[in-house]
Amino acid sequence: KIPAPTAEGGGVAVLGWSIGNVMTMAMLRFLPTFPGDIRNVVAKYLQSFIVYGEFRFAAYKVGNSLVCLDTTMNLMGYAVPPNVPIPRIDATMSFDERAVAFADWCSAYYTHPFYHSGEAKGKRDVSNLMPLPPTPDKRARPSTYEMLSEDEKESCMDVYVRDSEMLCLALSPKLFYDCTLGTFLADHAGDSGTFLPDLRIAFMYCEASIWGAIVGSWDIEEDIEKWEKEKRTVRPVTLKSIPGANHFVCPFSSATHKNRRADDATVPLG
Repeated sequence: KIPAPTAEGGGVAVLGWSIGNVMTMAMLRFLPTFPGDIRNVVAKYLQSFIVYGEFRFAAYKVGNSLVCLDTTMNLMGYAVPPNVPIPRIDATMSFDERAVAFADWCSAYYTHPFYHSGEAKGKRDVSNLMPLPPTPDKRARPSTYEMLSEDEKESCMDVYVRDSEMLCLALSPKLFYDCTLGTFLADHAGDSGTFLPDLRIAFMYCEASIWGAIVGSWDIEEDIEKWEKEKRTVRPVTLKSIPGANHFVCPFSSATHKNRRADDATVPLG
């Protein structure tokens, strides 16, 4: 039996990781259209909604809180910057090469100039982010993929199965963006009016992750500012980053969450 939500805890946390966020964000977007008995039960018990690790492809708490981790792009309906390499769709590579290159690319550690280097530091431009990881001989730390033994890779992953996801990636960006609107805007609920306006959102991303995670944080913050000017009913939003951590939230060292937007300094997850 699921404990009823109280100030001390209880309720349900829903988490989507990487492309899995397509399903969880769609669930939240269309929850107002569910049959009343289902909608009311989910709305009552939904205490945390965690979105972690969405990223851009080409065609990527306690109490009512929605936690968005390391999110980004086409999977949220935003445009992909031109001429940015993405190994998974690189037609110059063979099928086997793409599978391995993608696993390394999405699990590598990046030292983005945006966070570290001189004039580029703090300037929001995709040119100030690393599109590809350093070559193995120049890495400060191996990628998560490199650190797995062959037995571990065989037991926990299949680099080829991702081809089954390509159909999802072929869906219209407008559909993905509709789900983004339904996630962050309480008034994007159709005939149901305003829905769960107090659901708190913490949008979190990793600073050593792939470029799309960082650009996604820029895009959603710009949208939030636009929606607020338009007097939309924006759910309470916190933006936070995890310094030194990659797409798998593996930090170089014990890292604290760095506040980017919110008034509160921490985001309790349960």
